[in-house]
Amino acid sequence: FPAWVWTKAPHKKFMCISYSSKFAERDSRKCRDLVNSDWYQQRFSVRLASDQREKVNFENTEKGFRKAYGMTGITGDHGDFLIVDDPLNIEEAESQVARDNANYVMDDVLPSRVNDPQESVTILIMQRLNEDDPTGHKMKEGGWELLCLPMEYEGERFVSSLGFKDFRTEKGELLWTERFPESVLVPLRTNKRKYAGQYQQRPAPLAGNIFLREWFEHRYEGVKIAGFYLSVD
Repeated sequence: FPAWVWTKAPHKKFMCISYSSKFAERDSRKCRDLVNSDWYQQRFSVRLASDQREKVNFENTEKGFRKAYGMTGITGDHGDFLIVDDPLNIEEAESQVARDNANYVMDDVLPSRVNDPQESVTILIMQRLNEDDPTGHKMKEGGWELLCLPMEYEGERFVSSLGFKDFRTEKGELLWTERFPESVLVPLRTNKRKYAGQYQQRPAPLAGNIFLREWFEHRYEGVKIAGFYLSVD
């Protein structure tokens, strides 16, 4: 994405952030290799500055830069685009402390790192891990546009303000049959919670995780079960 934007506006500055600086640096190296490639250089006039060509933090001759960060130490720089890719480690998704830390960075750290509060763009990319993960947290806050393309179409057709539309219309229609055909998805569905988050992009299955909606055909108020009162749809 930064390599493409530079073909239109080479002065733009990118701050790219991930829960692991290792992954942020990996993607930065890939972008740098792309910009330096013969294919790119033959087609576009973007050139990296000779004195700003670190493997993970680099600048072009128009003062645009791409820098990589972990979720800590995001200071000193300001960007036109802040790209946050997987701010929460999947192994820590159930930790309230880890979620609070990730949400703190999104709420209190990143807003002070933009060049122009009215023009700068923040992009959050992640698989859903918990109802209060950074995506869930930001959607409750409002002011964000959600791009959600579940593996299996659920009836809500995503339409972007940029004009993109989910091509599917039938419930259950798969997103990418060449790589994820039905035969691949069958064993993945056995872990309902993981499948709901990673593949359907919702932290809990539509049908429920422990209790399935189809088990309940009527509404009961105040039913006492094993010492507890239960009210369910």
